[in-house]
Amino acid sequence: FGFSLLATASSPFDITFPIPELANCQDEAECRAFCDDFANKDACIGFAQQHGLATDEQAEQIRDLPEVGPGGCQSETECRAYCEDPGNTEECLDFAEEHGLIGQEELERIRELTEDAPGGCRNPEECRVYCEDPENQDECFEFAEEHGLISPEELERARALLQGGGPGGCKNETECRAYCGDPNNVEECLDSAVELGFLNKEEA
Repeated sequence: FGFSLLATASSPFDITFPIPELANCQDEAECRAFCDDFANKDACIGFAQQHGLATDEQAEQIRDLPEVGPGGCQSETECRAYCEDPGNTEECLDFAEEHGLIGQEELERIRELTEDAPGGCRNPEECRVYCEDPENQDECFEFAEEHGLISPEELERARALLQGGGPGGCKNETECRAYCGDPNNVEECLDSAVELGFLNKEEA
């Protein structure tokens, strides 16, 4: 919850470090670490509210959260790790439902997805690994389309990416992120994103 709200600022240059309200954190990584701890949620949400980075509704929801989450987790990192264990899914979903972090319709959808995931994958990382294997991608695309996780337009673009290869020959998200993370490849990646329909010319 905490410092991730700062990502909604109109520009990263709008945030000046250090931030006295957040224990004088010196940079984004340090501030994220501070706000990752639930014990600091009041300071972090107060800062986000003061700078227009969180609505009153978001602030109230976060303030109402207990300082100890499922399995005794006390930070977003700990809770994410705990809840990615398939054995803890129901406990985490119950927690999310109890504290209004997820709607009933979305809750039912997640439960359905976890029971029927491609290749039997049980958490986001397992599913990413399974679905980045070219042999499994048709199965994953069909699953995503069937469950409304991807629009027909997005599906068409994704298939085009696999057939023609992305910038630098990348064929999945991990490969493309790695290639496009190199500043030397930015122009090529933007051109490819426009060509494949992921961005329009103005966005590029």
